[in-house]
Amino acid sequence: MPILDELTCGLAGVSPPEVAGSITAVFYRTDTALQALGAIPPTLSLGTKEYLKVAWTNTGTKAIAGTVAVQVTGPDGTTVTLEPGPTILALTEPGGTAGAEFSPFVVEKAGTYTAKVTLKGQAADMAKPITLHEVTLAVAKGAAAVAVDVTTQMIGLVLVVGLMAAMASAVSEAAK
Repeated sequence: MPILDELTCGLAGVSPPEVAGSITAVFYRTDTALQALGAIPPTLSLGTKEYLKVAWTNTGTKAIAGTVAVQVTGPDGTTVTLEPGPTILALTEPGGTAGAEFSPFVVEKAGTYTAKVTLKGQAADMAKPITLHEVTLAVAKGAAAVAVDVTTQMIGLVLVVGLMAAMASAVSEAAK
């Protein structure tokens, strides 16, 4: 059993990396409150502006300055890099969290929009930042607004009003 003992001792001596981070959540909002993105992206009408916010955690053992970048790809393959808000650079201690909100993108075409979210981090003793975590996820599904046939709605309204008038007349006659 010496192999098992060597493996156990080797694993026990593993320490977390000094510079590490993880994207913990991606949120979206349109004109409503902030909501977490799930496995199924929200279906949005064409022309809707969608804002993204990214939360991340310092999972390393050193304080790091972290930055987040977001690139959205539309259903036709067109990409746009979202402009970060004022909190793009965040200094976090180990275990600390930070977030960054980005300028909106407009859902212009029917189909699925994806976002590549990249977290980079740099400790004080590093010359340049390194990529700590990167995810790609669906962030919206564009859907054309449903066309409403006004003529059909008007005919339905006339029928309902006619039925109500007939019922009122019948009730009035029965009350006599």
